[in-house]
This record gives sequence, structure tokens and C-alpha cells, in this order.
Amino acid sequence: IHAELLLAKGNAEKAVSMAQNAAQIFHDEGARFEEAVSLRTLGHACRALGQAEQSASAYKHARELFAAMGND
Repeated sequence: IHAELLLAKGNAEKAVSMAQNAAQIFHDEGARFEEAVSLRTLGHACRALGQAEQSASAYKHARELFAAMGND
């Protein structure tokens, strides 16, 4: 949520860092839904910075996690 707020305030660089950290923590904890949400936010932040490849990768990983949970 913090990364989403940073992104909404126009601070995409900090949002990228925070979303990456959150995704890793949630991954380590086995919290797949939260990891997917963090990756989606990472995709938004990377897109805001013009980082198309990183954005696409984050979105793809998030989509795969959502699909594995039945949330396509």
C-alpha cells in the first residue's frame, strides 16, 4: 500500500524500490496474493518510469500468481 501511495504522489522511483522489497518479503513468507499485488504495483511504477521491459515482467509474474490462485 505504501508503494501505491508513493506512486500516486508521483514518486515512482521510491515506489519501485518499496514494491520490490514488499514482493520479496511476501514471496519469502509465502503470501502469494500480497506478492502478486506488490508485483502489479511494481509494474505500474516501472511503467511510470518508462521501464517497459521491467514493467512487462512484473505484470507477467503478477498475472501468473493471480492465475495460480484462481484470480484470473
